[in-house]
Amino acid sequence: MHTLTRTATSTPILLALTLGTLAACGGTSDTFAPIDEAELGAEAVSGTVGGKDFSLASGTLSSIGTSKVISLRSYPWECTGNANPPPEGALLINFGVITQAAGVAEVEYGDSHAATLQSGIGAETSAAQHAPVKKGLIRLDTWTTEVGQQVTGALLFRNDDDEVNGTFSATVCK
Repeated sequence: MHTLTRTATSTPILLALTLGTLAACGGTSDTFAPIDEAELGAEAVSGTVGGKDFSLASGTLSSIGTSKVISLRSYPWECTGNANPPPEGALLINFGVITQAAGVAEVEYGDSHAATLQSGIGAETSAAQHAPVKKGLIRLDTWTTEVGQQVTGALLFRNDDDEVNGTFSATVCK
């Protein structure tokens, strides 16, 4: 089984804070049963993030240093040319890619995926609330780093209060 790692936030600063916070977190995902690939949803990612309804509106794959990060958003967002800031109440799913290839990977609390469910956005660290994914599964159906192309797949992420499940497409950004 491939192992993938992805983490992302709306800005590199928030990404670094998220990665640092999750790297420092201990804990286990013992309270969550293993996830089987058959449980991955066939429709666009939806569920709850921060106790609020999440429906996928856009996705991007960004490079932060040598890391590749996928951010799935509850609002429309392009790699460049966004005329408006993210809306108030924005929701995101962020995860880092460990193995940059198509395949399936498990996500565990505190592993190098640094997968988070994010509620809110802002330059102030208190504006964005991050809840770590405790148990999850990522399937990458396609993988590319060619700018403008799409990475596709499916995921199922769970924590104590939230769950998101379904398929996604993320545009590769510069």
